[in-house]
Amino acid sequence: MIGLSTIGSHYYSPGGFIDSGRARNQINEDAVLPAGGTLDLLNVTGHGTITSIFIALGSLSAAPLFTMLDSVLRIYIDGAVAPSVQVKLKDFFFTRGIGDARFWLADRIGVSYTDYTINNGHVGYYRYFYIPYRTAARVVLVNGDGGVAGAVFSEVAYLENATTHDPRLNRFCAAYNDAQVVAPAAWLTLANIAGKGVVESVYLSVYDDHALTWPEGNVECYIDGEVLPSFSSSGTEDFFKTSWATACGRYTTLEHGMPVQENNFTSYYRYFLREPISFDTSLLIRWQHGGAGFNIDVSSLVSYYLST
Repeated sequence: MIGLSTIGSHYYSPGGFIDSGRARNQINEDAVLPAGGTLDLLNVTGHGTITSIFIALGSLSAAPLFTMLDSVLRIYIDGAVAPSVQVKLKDFFFTRGIGDARFWLADRIGVSYTDYTINNGHVGYYRYFYIPYRTAARVVLVNGDGGVAGAVFSEVAYLENATTHDPRLNRFCAAYNDAQVVAPAAWLTLANIAGKGVVESVYLSVYDDHALTWPEGNVECYIDGEVLPSFSSSGTEDFFKTSWATACGRYTTLEHGMPVQENNFTSYYRYFLREPISFDTSLLIRWQHGGAGFNIDVSSLVSYYLST
């Protein structure tokens, strides 16, 4: 079933989403991220809700920062062996392909600055959300470059002893595609989810060095095994509320935007704040390459909650 729900207003107010807990954070100040190694950004026990992640990353060598942008963020909840989120930084923060000396800022997510070459390179990201945990939470940064160490400033904020109201929002998860090659007219699965839950956001990034025809493809959402999609679009740009492909230029708003349009990359995002896509048993989201003649590289991230 798709429709408005009380969850819609909860995204705007932590007090409506959770029982208020005590604000806490864990920080790193100029911590070393070893080449090919890991660094804990958060490691906490008890129950609560993660509310935001900020990461500022710099290179500790003369090499540019580019390869470190492949660093991966992993989020482990309640002692699970497998992470519920495992996504490259540049996609977790909706910013694959952004150029040097660029930034974009929105209420819930953004890139505070990029400087890939001067002073060895620096980049800063932030994202606000609610990630509940019952017994423990751990956030780990994995260096995507085996030869370059990084300097990290970070803050992971959380509400200690906070509890969610909506039973569908027990577990935050992510369905991720990393630079998948998609042929003309082919479909790419963005998410194939079993269980009961609700979608938080959808992000899509396309690398295309040929003709800009791929946005003619549609996005389709199949709820609870339905044969025909009950939520779909009349084109990629329309799903993300961006008219006539990329003619409007890069922009960001609270609920949707096109933060990257450069270096042959185009990136879109959409938050489902007012029209939550809810599902009881399953959800399939797929996207079609709407162009002809050329393959393209596509990355995507669907963030969602499950009830169990």
